[in-house]
Amino acid sequence: MSTKIYYAWEMPIKTFVGKFLPNSRSHCLVKTSERVKALSNSLTEEGIKEEYDFYVKRTSSNQYLKDSVKSYEDWKVNLDRNKVFKILRHAYEASVATERDTLFCVDCSVNAWIEEDSSDGFNAYVIPYGERWIWDDFKLPKGVKDYSYWDNTDKPENVKQKDWEIRGKTWDKICLNNNWNDKRLTHVIIDLKENSGFNEISNLILGKDSFLYASAAMMKSELEALKKMKEENKIKYSL
Repeated sequence: MSTKIYYAWEMPIKTFVGKFLPNSRSHCLVKTSERVKALSNSLTEEGIKEEYDFYVKRTSSNQYLKDSVKSYEDWKVNLDRNKVFKILRHAYEASVATERDTLFCVDCSVNAWIEEDSSDGFNAYVIPYGERWIWDDFKLPKGVKDYSYWDNTDKPENVKQKDWEIRGKTWDKICLNNNWNDKRLTHVIIDLKENSGFNEISNLILGKDSFLYASAAMMKSELEALKKMKEENKIKYSL
């Protein structure tokens, strides 16, 4: 079985804790917020009206809320918030899906293994998780070295053969010899299915006083209701 680790880095533990973790978290939250905002701004008028139609039917079906249904004009007062909520629902759906959705999936995290080094003390070996559009332009802090490795094709020309072989042995030792989870540390940045990231994304787009309430439980309930209404032909739905 071939090894393909295209994004990976090596760094002193001090750099990992002091610079890499906070920088990567900030970067990922900004990138995913920009994606959610761009997708919400791309919604068509038809898509917005479909969202309102779903809101009416969803609210009307609740005996405690049916008397509080807003008119279309009143609902549009919070249009930006409603559009962001719609995209976050798609993002949650991508988070729980078994098939990859590169457009809507915003989940991202950092996997790290800490290993003692004879000359440098302790090093962190890091593999990021998330779509390429999230990580492609991440600016590495000073002291972070590329530590990607693969054995299914030629090595990069700028890496010596001896150093390349050391990389392979290092990855085998710390996580590839059936011990991926033995020493793995995971820093979760966004994981919508586990209720992590909704507040951070909505706050960055709409501000901390946006009052956009979203959670994994809420999105699950919304998707179940949406699916049922679509099956019963009570609503059509698209972007």
